[in-house]
Amino acid sequence: MNGLRQFLRSALPSPIRTRLKSARQWFRDRVADRIYFPLWLAFQCLRHRQRAVILCRIAALGDVLCTLPLAEEIRKHHPQRLLILVTAADYKKMALLSRVPDRVYGARSWTFSVPHHFLGLIEKIYVPQTTDERSPNAGAQRHLVDDLANACGLTIPQANRQPRLFPSPELVQAVQAKYGLTEAVAAGQRLIGINCGRTWPVRMWEAAKWQTLVDQIHAEQNAVILQFGLTHGGDDEYEQLRGVRALAQRQLLQF
Repeated sequence: MNGLRQFLRSALPSPIRTRLKSARQWFRDRVADRIYFPLWLAFQCLRHRQRAVILCRIAALGDVLCTLPLAEEIRKHHPQRLLILVTAADYKKMALLSRVPDRVYGARSWTFSVPHHFLGLIEKIYVPQTTDERSPNAGAQRHLVDDLANACGLTIPQANRQPRLFPSPELVQAVQAKYGLTEAVAAGQRLIGINCGRTWPVRMWEAAKWQTLVDQIHAEQNAVILQFGLTHGGDDEYEQLRGVRALAQRQLLQF
């Protein structure tokens, strides 16, 4: 079916394809979530016979990960409620691996906002924002986990600040096999991930410093170092790191 759809789409004149793409984008951003989310929410609340507490953070991957400890803290303040995390659709399955929210809604639009007081099914909505989102000229003064929690008037205990994911053994084995890591694991080598590349300048670490870290890890550990992140190809210095297995700009297996 997808092949037929692509064939029909490719047969259309370029201006029409462009207009169709714009129409799909408009529908996704303005209509789809607004129609589907209320129905989905009502079904979940009726199914579990509980009112919902919603945590909404539609942002990049790192922001979503740093929201997970906040979700755990929110649960303590709203026992016996259905805890729902609303985030970007690309990160829905990853968020489910945390086992913190009861349900995760993957929004198709990054501009989607949760409707308030929907049929009395929502007890409270948390929409955390970073300091620089609330005050563009202020700048971040604390770790993102604490910054997001502070925006909701909450504090994360030190012991609970680390986001945790719990992939199934089957998923772990599938990823190991796809990226040639099975033998390394069998030999007792540690798998260590680093995430580097060109993002926001304020959050970038020089490639030379990453190389020093990689060399130090190899000197002290029997490890395979996996390099994630974004690079620009060509002579990008982040693509020249030695002693790493480059997985930058590659998508892992679908969950």
